[in-house]
Amino acid sequence: MEIGTTMVRFQLAKEQVAQQTDKAVLLELFKIEATNEIVKEWVPLSKIEFEESTENSDVYDVIMPKWLFYKKDVLPLYCNVKNEFVVTTYADKYELLAAARKQ
Repeated sequence: MEIGTTMVRFQLAKEQVAQQTDKAVLLELFKIEATNEIVKEWVPLSKIEFEESTENSDVYDVIMPKWLFYKKDVLPLYCNVKNEFVVTTYADKYELLAAARKQ
């Protein structure tokens, strides 16, 4: 069985990756100067990838599923999508059933 997931790629400055735990990463997206408040968003590590940018050494190319990118309220507001692409994974339907039963 084929499973296709649409992924988005966007850029994020390295200093915006504020904190990382075993399961999630905290992204500091924007600082509101008037109130000194920082707009933050937690993203699960299992759903996000960081790659070194080929264009700029101070920036990450971040890849995550499109559904998660738009589910987060602040990511679409403060990050511009560079491109979208589809990742296809192949799984046997019995493997999917076994994985669902484990949860």
